[in-house]
Amino acid sequence: MVQAGTLFGYLAAFMTIVIAIAFGDLAISVHRLLRARQRVIWHPIPLLAAFWVLLVLLTSFFAIWDLTALSHLSFYGLLWKITPLFLYFLAASAILPDEVPPHGVDLFSFYLSERGYFYTVLIVGYVLDNGDGLASNWSYLSTHPAFVWSYVLPVIAGTLACLVAMLWRTEKWVHWSALTVLFIASHFGFASWSIKGASAIG
Repeated sequence: MVQAGTLFGYLAAFMTIVIAIAFGDLAISVHRLLRARQRVIWHPIPLLAAFWVLLVLLTSFFAIWDLTALSHLSFYGLLWKITPLFLYFLAASAILPDEVPPHGVDLFSFYLSERGYFYTVLIVGYVLDNGDGLASNWSYLSTHPAFVWSYVLPVIAGTLACLVAMLWRTEKWVHWSALTVLFIASHFGFASWSIKGASAIG
């Protein structure tokens, strides 16, 4: 049994580990590409997609603060909350090559060949993550329908549309357009987020 007042720290430590491992895997992939840069045919689209996954991980880190509202969590409740992070880890691990073979790698060709797996786990994770967010904040959202219909649902639907488009289509213009929309939505959605600590007493 977790002592009173420690549930948030207990959960946050576990969930932060999953996010940190995903971030580390993404960073290692970038490091290996840079070390073998002369054998890499570079392309900005996979790198931008990888950077958007980084934003997803940062968003997940910020969202952990919502756990402060919990007074209890069941086993299946924990499974429900950790599953999106696990899927984001898979996405972070898949977006860039794990190794650069001796003959080199074409980054855009790799991205296209892996996009089915990458965007599938990302979409499922996003759906579960937002489902949890809607359920957790239902008491507020149910009393603010204008905010739901004018902002929340359009952002969720637009993001899913972009991810599905990149899952199904290979044209570069589709990926450029979808990533542009995702980054614009991310900026307006999260640029104002902040975490404030208690002022030091001095």
